[in-house]
Order: sequence, then C-alpha cells, then structure tokens
Amino acid sequence: MEPDSTELDMESTTTRTQSSTPPMRMEQPETARDDIFANHRRLIQWVLANDGYFHPDVQIAFSERKGFHTVVAEGAHIAGGTRIASCPMSTTISVLNAFDVAPFSNHGTRFPDSFLRNQADCPQSSQAFFLLEQLVLGDKSWWAPYISSLPTVEDVSHSQFEDEADLLWLEGTNLKAGFAAEAARWKEMYLKGMHQLKQSQWENAVNGAYTWYVRKHRA
Repeated sequence: MEPDSTELDMESTTTRTQSSTPPMRMEQPETARDDIFANHRRLIQWVLANDGYFHPDVQIAFSERKGFHTVVAEGAHIAGGTRIASCPMSTTISVLNAFDVAPFSNHGTRFPDSFLRNQADCPQSSQAFFLLEQLVLGDKSWWAPYISSLPTVEDVSHSQFEDEADLLWLEGTNLKAGFAAEAARWKEMYLKGMHQLKQSQWENAVNGAYTWYVRKHRA
C-alpha cells in the first residue's frame, strides 16, 4: 500500500458504531489552506446527521497518486465484507430530485413545470441544470456538503481537451470525432434548456449564472 502523508483525524467526527479562480467553484467561505480535509469532514458529519454511516475504524486519507480515499486506521483491523460507509436516500442527488419524485425531494429547487415537461425526454439535461442550480445556490443548497467535496470545475477542466494543442493528441484516433460529437450534443442540450428557462424568466438563466463553461464540465 502506498504510504499516505496525510489523514483525517476522525476523533473530531462523531460516528455511529451500530449501524474524509475564474472557473466556477462552490460559493462558500474560503477554507483554511492547510485543512485539506475540511470539506470531507463536513460531508461525513452531514451524512451521519441524515442517518448515514461511516465505520469508526476508517479514515479519509490523501496521496498525490490516489487523491482522497479511505484507509483502515492505524492499529485497527476490519474483516472482509464489513460495511465501511452507507449513504441514505435523502442525501442522494439525481434527475428524480429535479422532478420531485418521492422520496427524492427537490429541496426548494422547483423548475417551471413547462421546462420539466419539455425536458422529460432528456433526463441528462434536466439533471445537469439541477446541479447547476445547486452550484449557484452554494451553501444554501441542501447538497452543499456533498458538492463542495467534489473536484471543482477548474480541476475537471485539466482533464479535458480544451485547446488546439490538446486536440492534436487525438489526431489519427477515433476519439476526436467522438469527443466532438459529444461536445456538440452537450452544447445543443445546454442552449435548448437555457432558451426554455429564459422563456419562463428563470432568474439564474436570465442573469447569466448558468454558464456554458460550467455546464460543459458538469455534463
């Protein structure tokens, strides 16, 4: 196992023994630079508060190669097949939340009925716009603890083919055409959805908060 230079101190997180720029970021107060686990600690506390579970002998760790991941705490032993973590339905996010299908609440993000009807045949687009709204809501979003623990739009863009120099690496492969086709499909869904929301005077579509740059990297 690769040694991990940093680990989240789980003593500060209550667990349950019975049952871690210009591009848009989550709108929340800046986290102390030296506390790389702040968002993961917040996520665990949120999941536990909503009847989730995180094994008391597991820690969140970080390494350059693996990124954030879980490890067994030093001196502890966990048998194979042991439940490490569980996420309650109430904390999940999907297109079902956009349509407010019980038990998946929209938690206050109610898109216009006309928009939802028009988007019924394209759930991927509905879900993307729902996530965009949560990003704009920032800490006011029900899912803020989860979203803030994800890679930022800027982080994701580093793994995309943004520039002509990047696209040169795809020359002579079948990936270039596939990438271009997917990008065009995402753009079409974005423009169509934006048009529908603007027609309904949806605030964050009208004021420009839903940018194509962010939509592209959340597709």
